[in-house]
Amino acid sequence: DDDDGDDDLLVSSPTFTRGSNKSIKIGTEIATTTSSLTCSESNENPSPLRPPTVKENDWKTLDERARKRAAQKYRKGKLTADRKRDREAQRAANSEAKQRDKEDKTKRLLLEQQSKGKFAKLEISLVVCGGDVIGCRRLIEDEVQAVYAMHCCTESSSCGDFLQDKGWGLLKWKRRDHTLGGAPSIEIENEDVKWMDVSTLLFHDAGSFLDLIYENDGASGEYPTLTSFVDKIRSKIGMHMRLVFVLHCVMKEIAFRWNNPNKKLRITEDELHHAITYLLVNLNVECSITSDDTETQRYILGLTRALSELPYYDEPTELHCIKKLRSDKDDTVDANCGIQKAQACWIRQLQQIPQLSLQIALNIAKYYPTPKSLWDMYQSNELDIYQKR
Repeated sequence: DDDDGDDDLLVSSPTFTRGSNKSIKIGTEIATTTSSLTCSESNENPSPLRPPTVKENDWKTLDERARKRAAQKYRKGKLTADRKRDREAQRAANSEAKQRDKEDKTKRLLLEQQSKGKFAKLEISLVVCGGDVIGCRRLIEDEVQAVYAMHCCTESSSCGDFLQDKGWGLLKWKRRDHTLGGAPSIEIENEDVKWMDVSTLLFHDAGSFLDLIYENDGASGEYPTLTSFVDKIRSKIGMHMRLVFVLHCVMKEIAFRWNNPNKKLRITEDELHHAITYLLVNLNVECSITSDDTETQRYILGLTRALSELPYYDEPTELHCIKKLRSDKDDTVDANCGIQKAQACWIRQLQQIPQLSLQIALNIAKYYPTPKSLWDMYQSNELDIYQKR
């Protein structure tokens, strides 16, 4: 403080404090601290101390460190993103692999079940493609469609005009593996769809069949009208096709014609069986006689089921034929008697004929105990051709 107001030197030097009891004298010492100072004797803010000088190399060092930290942070972030992307890709690949394994397992299971015929009912469809489609459909549709797929074709171009007759209908079957789509519709035609080599003519009006066998040549025992009809059918469905005639209520129609005096085309049961034999022997056409609607429906269902299971049957060999025979342990057969042994063998041979039961074989052996006795009867001149048949 200048106590006297003149221009002489200060009695005492001013001091600055920084919140502590230590003092720093100005003019005698150079302050090297960077702390903020406050003047205890004046209300004015003191001037800050000069910051330390930073060299150019130091700035370069700082920039380099900052760049390194930034690059390190970038690499770390990029590595984290790459790892996250790799994990997501790995999870997606694992999910796809699991899905493929699941689909392959399901496919293998389906193929295994299909090889055992588990889906046989779902692989075949019945097609009514000729003749009186409406009449056949009315007879078998309700029963067949409850189990199998059924389709009807009413286009005349697919079967020919002559196949649009009334009284009968043409039945065919087509199949496709279950793994390829199952039972095909009537429009689908490709390499996966296969037509079965069996065709059936369902005579829901038995009178149409009796009219075919009425005009025959009695002297030769041939049926020109029936033969011409079968040839026309085979020309359309194929000569290699196995043909089956289903005669619905034909016995009732024969009885109706005999009891009705207005009916001129009368045929006996013997003439019917003779015509059936002619079809089987000369034209290779099988016939099946049914007595009512239920029997006809069951026959068509059984035939459809057999065709659906046909691809899964083992091919028959001699062993299959042998194992169907029961061992002959009849005590009534004398091992020392040649005729009894021959007759027992003859009965077992007759049982190999389809639909020939044991009782029928016994009845045949009762009149013809050996094959030679039957052959001798056929060679006899005492019987005409009708009696031999």
